[in-house]
Amino acid sequence: MRALSLILALSLPFPAFADCAGELLFSCPIKAARLEVCLTGATATYSFGPAGKPDLTLETPVADLDFQPWPGIGRAIWQTVRFHNRGVVYEVWSSLEKQMEENQPEPAWQGGVTVQQGDQVLAELSCSTAPDPSDLDLIFQAKEAAGQCWNYSTQTWQNGGC
Repeated sequence: MRALSLILALSLPFPAFADCAGELLFSCPIKAARLEVCLTGATATYSFGPAGKPDLTLETPVADLDFQPWPGIGRAIWQTVRFHNRGVVYEVWSSLEKQMEENQPEPAWQGGVTVQQGDQVLAELSCSTAPDPSDLDLIFQAKEAAGQCWNYSTQTWQNGGC
């Protein structure tokens, strides 16, 4: 955890002491920290650290946000959103295994964050409990509202012409 705190402190662009001011899309505990993604108007916010006083907060305009929606295939429903800061990528992910048989217990959402610089993974942290909420797909609607559309064949966001 000390190494992660150092990574986060070195990449901190500004002091971060605010809670989610908009709609909370994703939130979960990771050890003694809290991981959150919020949407406030046309801005998405990533925060990680002690609840109410995160060590790192990153804000990105929705139009610039790197969001990968579930492609509609596979055993799991998943999505990711990436926040970039000085060559370090903070990829928040959520996943839900599909219920394949009727007698299986109801699956729970899972989630976490992968911190990466170039090809090097600096940290992979999973939520201690199921994320609540796990509504990253609302970013899809926000990107559409910003005039972008998802191209299913190229798996990329495009501006205009939706």
